[in-house]
Amino acid sequence: MYPNLIVYNAIDSNGVVSNNIITEYTIEYRNYDGTLLYTDYRTGREHFIDPASLNELDIDPITNDRRIPIPTKPEDEQYKYIFGTYEDGEYVRYSGWVKQYTETNPVDDDYPQGNTVFIAYYPTKTI
Repeated sequence: MYPNLIVYNAIDSNGVVSNNIITEYTIEYRNYDGTLLYTDYRTGREHFIDPASLNELDIDPITNDRRIPIPTKPEDEQYKYIFGTYEDGEYVRYSGWVKQYTETNPVDDDYPQGNTVFIAYYPTKTI
């Protein structure tokens, strides 16, 4: 969406004028089959969102809806799949996503600073 941006005459925390380069990166949210569900464009060290959560940071400020709907995985002959985990009927923030290649759930302390892909995670199976 944005190319690398050059900010001239920026002033750092010490009052020194410098040229800074701000690099854009993307955070992609994909379903279990690789289908792209949502792309978030970032330009700095910012906290990522959990599009399936109803946390105030995760909803669209214009529509007041989730940024994307809860991902689904069709049932097969053996199982019905449930996105993420739930406690007392409430979705547990970040439990529905795993970071591509690491297979770990994101946590509040994660701050992606480069292109990142999260894959929908279906840890609960019912018959």
